[in-house]
Amino acid sequence: MPAQVDFTNDGKIAILTYTGTFILDDIRHTDALVAPHLEQTTAPMTIIIDLSDLRSLAPGALSTRNSLLFNHKNIGAIIFVGGNGGLRAVADMVVRLSGCKNACFVNTLDAALDRAIQQPT
Repeated sequence: MPAQVDFTNDGKIAILTYTGTFILDDIRHTDALVAPHLEQTTAPMTIIIDLSDLRSLAPGALSTRNSLLFNHKNIGAIIFVGGNGGLRAVADMVVRLSGCKNACFVNTLDAALDRAIQQPT
């Protein structure tokens, strides 16, 4: 299911919420929603990806090769929320392949927002 995308903190934080099964088209849809905001900001944006209600990832769903979420110069940090052990392992692999050096996992959305607000701008 495509992400629900919410922006907060003057557009410096994007919260992406997924449910059901995540497929490759979902990352393309998310890129299209987030791209205009990434291009308009000069400050690093923090991306919060909420895996709490996600049941599974389809093979290749989080392809980082062409995804803005993992490769754009204005991404300051990626914070993953929740998710079971398998989802976290896949997300961790994606972050490592993308080269993003500022990524972490937290258990709740509140913790993610706290961490995102503390990110340097």
